[in-house]
Amino acid sequence: MGCTEKYIPCGIVDEDSGALHIHFGSSYKTSDFMVDTIQQWWKSLTPAQQQTTQQINTPDSF
Repeated sequence: MGCTEKYIPCGIVDEDSGALHIHFGSSYKTSDFMVDTIQQWWKSLTPAQQQTTQQINTPDSF
């Protein structure tokens, strides 16, 4: 019997806009899969969205 690769979904939801970003991955390591998902999501943002996200996630914003 051959082994078949399984794809696992992972999603990121923007609570302000309701936008959903779904990534399907096949990594067997959870940490690799999560990093791949976040990198793909980050690359899909415009420079303005990246700047806004960086401003929101600063130590001063908590």
